[in-house]
Amino acid sequence: MNLIETKNLNFKYPDKTSALKEINFSVREGEFVAIMGANGSGKTTLLKALVGLIHPAEGEIFINKEKITKNNLEKIRKEIGFVFQDPNDQLFAPTVAEDIAFGPLNMKLPEDEIKKRVSEAMEIMEISHLASKTIHGLSYGQMKKVSLAGVLAMQPKVLLLDEPTASLDPMGASKLMKLFKKLNQKLKVTMVMATHDVDLIPLYADQLYILRKGEIAASGPLREVFSDTQIIRESKLRLPRIAHMIEILRKENKVFAKELPLTIGQARKEIIKTLVGQPSRLSKDKIMEDRRDACPTKNKGF
Repeated sequence: MNLIETKNLNFKYPDKTSALKEINFSVREGEFVAIMGANGSGKTTLLKALVGLIHPAEGEIFINKEKITKNNLEKIRKEIGFVFQDPNDQLFAPTVAEDIAFGPLNMKLPEDEIKKRVSEAMEIMEISHLASKTIHGLSYGQMKKVSLAGVLAMQPKVLLLDEPTASLDPMGASKLMKLFKKLNQKLKVTMVMATHDVDLIPLYADQLYILRKGEIAASGPLREVFSDTQIIRESKLRLPRIAHMIEILRKENKVFAKELPLTIGQARKEIIKTLVGQPSRLSKDKIMEDRRDACPTKNKGF
């Protein structure tokens, strides 16, 4: 079942710039969907439209088969959590615990339930020790975690993530992505993530949308989308590093299957398969190496 669906979505900014053009986008319940595109391609605009922060001039948005309107917007927002790219746009309370409690307070939940949700969200994000710390005393990475905890405390069915790994070091980005996968698999939170991080996406996402100048240039399973290298490059993106390496080997050395591996694990399987499929060549190389080792003086020109 499609948890999110848009039909012929169009949006223009006040200066008449067309940001979204005929967007037909869908996310099934429990999926982890990535949206990629160059700067200005419409990624953030699409996420904001899905949560009702902007209102498309044309087209329809459905959440759980219910069309978003002005009358049901508040109800819809309780099901969808939006995490801004810059946590400074999201955090405003004096302390960490107070900021995380804001959403549940706004939902008019009982005090005991609010405390429970705040505690659980901090535990999930591993920031319980920061509960009484002031927001301005946090590192950028900690602020990212607090902003996410504030959304998790509202227990949304869907998380919309706008460049969540931006400005994080590689270890911090990897740790955050593993947390998202845990939320997706164990807590069954549907994930929609706009990102530039092409090397992390194959490890976590199920489906991929490529946006280009406000239009969907490609969509589908990751290996299917990335296999069209022309669309990837026309969209001002690149292949994951491991896929680029295999692409070069495929072109220059005529090895590997047509379908590009996107992760180290997938590439390892393809490399082993290729090596095992060429035993005679390997044997010949090994024989020549043994001969050179056995006659060192001959190699020196004596």
